[in-house]
Amino acid sequence: MIRELPLAQHPLGDAVFSIYHTLNEKGHTAVVAGGAVRDFLLGGSPKDIDIATSATPAQVKNLFRKTVPVGQAFGVILVLVESQSIEVATFRSESSYRDGRHPEKVQWGTPEEDAARRDFTVNGLFYEPERHEIWDFVGGLKDLGDRKLRAIGRAVDRFSEDHLRILRAYRFRAQLGFAWDEELAQALSQQSALLTSVSRERVRDELLRLFTAPFRDQVVPHLVKWDVLATLFPGSDWTVDTYSRWTSIHQELALFELGRWFVRSMPQASLPDFLRHLKLSRRQVQAALAALTPWFDLHNLQKPSLGEIVDRLWDEDFRAGFLEARTTQWVNSAAGTVQRLNEAWALYQKWGPPKPDPWVKAGDLPFLQGPSLGEALRQGYWRQLEGHFQNRDEVVAWIRQNFTARAPSAG
Repeated sequence: MIRELPLAQHPLGDAVFSIYHTLNEKGHTAVVAGGAVRDFLLGGSPKDIDIATSATPAQVKNLFRKTVPVGQAFGVILVLVESQSIEVATFRSESSYRDGRHPEKVQWGTPEEDAARRDFTVNGLFYEPERHEIWDFVGGLKDLGDRKLRAIGRAVDRFSEDHLRILRAYRFRAQLGFAWDEELAQALSQQSALLTSVSRERVRDELLRLFTAPFRDQVVPHLVKWDVLATLFPGSDWTVDTYSRWTSIHQELALFELGRWFVRSMPQASLPDFLRHLKLSRRQVQAALAALTPWFDLHNLQKPSLGEIVDRLWDEDFRAGFLEARTTQWVNSAAGTVQRLNEAWALYQKWGPPKPDPWVKAGDLPFLQGPSLGEALRQGYWRQLEGHFQNRDEVVAWIRQNFTARAPSAG
C-alpha cells in the first residue's frame, strides 16, 4: 500500500529521517515500526517513533556517534540525534519464552519475522518513509479499517509469551475504542491468572495509561468480570457500580481515578497499602492521599473543623479531589456532606488565593511551648479562616482562654 504519512511534520521527523538515510546509505533496510504507523494511519500524532532495521546492533552502534544499548541482547539501540532519541531495533524472531516475558532465543531476521513476533495486528505495520510504502504482513490494515483488535497468530500463544500483553489488550482497547475479535476476547476471559507473574512496576505503568485513555469505560466491566483487578490485587473485591470517571483535568488523573475506585469498592481497606503495592513514587502517594481524602474519609469530613478543611484547600491535590467530590452523586448521598463541602469552598473563595497569613505566630504566644503551642497555632488559624475573629488580639485572647500554659520541663 502506498500512502504518505505526515512523518516530516512530526517533532521527531528530522531525527527519524537522519537515521533512516544513514542506514540506507550503508545498504541497510530501515522502516518506521509498530505503534507510530498505527497512530499516523488513525490521524494521530504518536508520542514515540521507533525504527526497525536489517542492521545488527553492532552495525547500528558503529554508524552513529551517540548510542545507548538499552536492550542490545534483543537488538534495541537508542540513537541520539541532537536533542532527540530514537529506538532502533534489528529485525528479529523470538522463541522459547522462559518467564512470561523474556525469550530464551533471539535471532536476527526479516521484516516478516519481526512482524510475526509482535502482539496485535495493528501494531505489526511498517512504513518505508522514502517510498511511502505501508508494509503489512499480518492483516493490520484491515483490522484498522474494521476497528478491531486482534492478536498476531493465536492469542493464547501471544499471552503465554509475554503475560503483560493481557493488560496491553485492555489498554489498547481503552485507547483506541476498538473491539476485540472473538478469539482475543475468549483468551482474555480465561488467562487473567497469568498476570501474577508481571512485575508491579509494569502493572503500574499499564494501569496508569489505561485510566487516562478515552475509551476506558469499555474495558472497566471486563476488568471486574474476568478477575483482572482481583488477580492483580489479591483480597480485593472491585465492583462495576462503584466506578465513575474522574472529570477534572489533573496530571495524576489516572492515579486518582483508580484510587477512588479502590476506595469506593473497599471502604474498609487501606488506601496507603494499595498505593504502595503499585510501587508509586513518594510524590505520587502523597498526591493521591491528598486528593482521595474526601473519598476514603468521606464521613469523617464531619469531624475536622471547617477551618481545617479550608486550610487544606490550598493543597492542589486535595483541592482536585474536593472539587470532584462536590459534583459526584455518590458523595451527595452522604447526609450533610455536600453542605459542609459547599461551606468550606465558599470560605476558601472568600480568603484567596493566595493563602492568607495567620494573624498569630509563635512569638505572639510566649506563654505556650511544645505541642500546646503548635496545636494553639493550628486551631487559632482554622478559626481565623472560619471568620470567628476580627483581628490578632481576638485570636490571642481566645488562645489564652482555651489553652493552658505549660512550664518548661526540668533538665
